[in-house]
Amino acid sequence: MAVPVPPKPPVTSPPYSPGGGGGGGTPATGGGTVNIPNSNGGVFAQSQIALFPCYNVYNSRVEYHALDPTQGFNDPLAARHYSWRVEQFKPYRQATIRRLIVTFKDIGQATMTWTITGVNDIQEVISKSVSLGFGNRTPTNRLMTVPVDFMLTGMNLQISVDQNPNDGPLCIVQMFPVGTIEENEL
Repeated sequence: MAVPVPPKPPVTSPPYSPGGGGGGGTPATGGGTVNIPNSNGGVFAQSQIALFPCYNVYNSRVEYHALDPTQGFNDPLAARHYSWRVEQFKPYRQATIRRLIVTFKDIGQATMTWTITGVNDIQEVISKSVSLGFGNRTPTNRLMTVPVDFMLTGMNLQISVDQNPNDGPLCIVQMFPVGTIEENEL
């Protein structure tokens, strides 16, 4: 005995024409309930997540990364690195940085590694790093100041900070080095 096969229901998903790419397609008529604007690459407008084109230095490709401001500033997947400009003094003068004064907005507990890199008299790269944790378990959203103590003497000193994935939210407002510059030329 043959069993009758019920007819297939009409396809109503996706609400755009297949093969149109992300947002370049024309919305389908009838059946679709979501209207995807052509200007946002096919991402639902209700999600309020911005897509940013980013260059990947490891594989030389452009990728699109999303920034969701509702999830805070603690990235659980990507490590972070920030570098400031090279501190420029008079030519052939060495500087000694003894301390960094860092002002940050308290948006939660964070751990990071501060590094000063430079060169010595014979143009060898020198570096000093200090790991530091700051912030409160319950964010206060207030500006706070913390000293970072370490010492390095050299020329062309550059300050940077590194953070591992999921090491806490980071919002540095101001950072300045404290130290001395020698008076005599080398």
